[in-house]
Amino acid sequence: EDELIGAVAPDLLTFSKSKEFDVPHDFVLCRDENNNVTAMFGENKWDFNPYRLSANKITVFNFDGIFRGDSSPHKNEIITEMKKILFHLMYSKPAGHTGMLSVSTLYNYYVVLSKAAKFCFKLSNKVSLSNVTLKDLFSDERLFTAFVLKHQKPAFNKKANALVRSLLFLGESILKFDVTAILDVDIERLDNDQTVVIPQRIYLLIGDHLESDIKYIYEHSKELSNFLAKLKDPFYGLSYERQKS
Repeated sequence: EDELIGAVAPDLLTFSKSKEFDVPHDFVLCRDENNNVTAMFGENKWDFNPYRLSANKITVFNFDGIFRGDSSPHKNEIITEMKKILFHLMYSKPAGHTGMLSVSTLYNYYVVLSKAAKFCFKLSNKVSLSNVTLKDLFSDERLFTAFVLKHQKPAFNKKANALVRSLLFLGESILKFDVTAILDVDIERLDNDQTVVIPQRIYLLIGDHLESDIKYIYEHSKELSNFLAKLKDPFYGLSYERQKS
């Protein structure tokens, strides 16, 4: 078990759970026994090993390692979402920074959120979707179903279920998004061969493009008709010998 022994307690923060607020950049989440800061909210590496008594060390939470390559506003937005969710799991949920929440459990939350962050960013690069965030993912049944199907394994299912239950406990007043929309997703029973439900925004995007394509074709319909009529002449255009394959 993880206990707060041989280490200095983290910072305390008084805030209203019903109001949105920004966690201070220099807010300390973990200190070692020498009072050295090992995890600060605004930094991109969080080391909670001082709060873990197990001989096996827990992996450092490395937010820089989630996305490879240059940073972008969208990536930074998702990372900030991750940090806020982890913060509230520690400070807004009974068991958090008081020591009842084990470091290993917190790390499991981090693992699932990391996969979710990557999924959101990759999804945003497909079919010109708007920037998908963790808020979108955990409040949309179709997006969440697609996410689970992509990563589904017994170990992942267990961690994802635990995270969803914890997010549900925090509620919309703290998270600023409604998790109840994904409660009907049975993570344990989803069939790997099940066809992923396509998000409605994709249909809307295709519809918008289809309308513009139809307008373009209509504007050039006369030219197209004249061109097709010319094809009746077997000598129109390049000969087979001169055509490029």
